[in-house]
Amino acid sequence: MSRMSHQLSARALEMAQTLVRMNTVSANSNLELIDYVRDHLNGLGVRSRLTWNADKTKANLFATLGAGKSSGIILSGHTDTVPWDGQAWSVDPLSAVVQQGPEGLSLFGRGSCDMKGFIGIALAQAQTFLDSDAPFALHLALSYDEEVGCFGVREL
Repeated sequence: MSRMSHQLSARALEMAQTLVRMNTVSANSNLELIDYVRDHLNGLGVRSRLTWNADKTKANLFATLGAGKSSGIILSGHTDTVPWDGQAWSVDPLSAVVQQGPEGLSLFGRGSCDMKGFIGIALAQAQTFLDSDAPFALHLALSYDEEVGCFGVREL
């Protein structure tokens, strides 16, 4: 569950929900998510570099917004989730439903706060960053298999 601020944009919520609905349990491929991110960034004119696992069923993504600037910061996240077998969920873990709770609206689904909500917000803000006069670059580093040993980041 991830609590949402009243200032969260509709686009950020839509992107987070799209990512949560992708079944990227660590035993599965993450390529649907990586392709979604890469396609979004390509649409903004941002190229991505992919690095792969041995059988090319999973990939890391590294992209720079503001290429050519002398310094930058990295926003890093992982694309896999832990399995939910045997867990008592009150909603479908891939539903990405928004429900009212005692503390406001919350997004429910596997990965909503670790890390798909974060990735969705970063993607939704990418154009805003590109349009800004920030003197530094923003690097997006998305890895696979964090939940099972941080294997992907070693290739990133």
